[in-house]
Amino acid sequence: MEENLAKIIAAIAGVFVLLVLFAVFILVLSKAVLWKFYEKAGEPGWKCLIPYYDHIVSSNIATGRINLGVILIISTLLSSGMAREMMAEDSATIAYALGGLASTVTVIASFILNFNLAKSFGGSTLRCVLAVFFGVFALVRPAFSKNEKYNYIGSYRPNSSANSGSAGSGSNGV
Repeated sequence: MEENLAKIIAAIAGVFVLLVLFAVFILVLSKAVLWKFYEKAGEPGWKCLIPYYDHIVSSNIATGRINLGVILIISTLLSSGMAREMMAEDSATIAYALGGLASTVTVIASFILNFNLAKSFGGSTLRCVLAVFFGVFALVRPAFSKNEKYNYIGSYRPNSSANSGSAGSGSNGV
């Protein structure tokens, strides 16, 4: 009986370790992709490592404005439970409704940001749609490809001259 329990605990621990390793792999991959995107857009890559600030920088690169990043930050904070902590117990229903609405806004804003980020690097409509649903996995190729260049969006112009002359020269393939 104790041997079976030990085997079950070992199996659960093994699955847990695999899940943690997979999560770390996804985190490292997503930060590496963002780092390369930031460098291609003329921003220092280290900016992707700062929580919440990376939303601002990604929004600026993808749309030329920071409004999407601000929406992501506010909705993330509200959906993470901060609204419930700020409200008194008698208005908990409003706090939960606000948290649910904020979660929905976060998902929609993330979809829009991923779509525009893929588009700003010359992505086809298919790649942009894949970026919406698969995020970082759809953006690995353009991030590490030497042929894919950043196409300036809106009023955003990077400070660096790393991409001078690359406006409009992105690849349109998937």
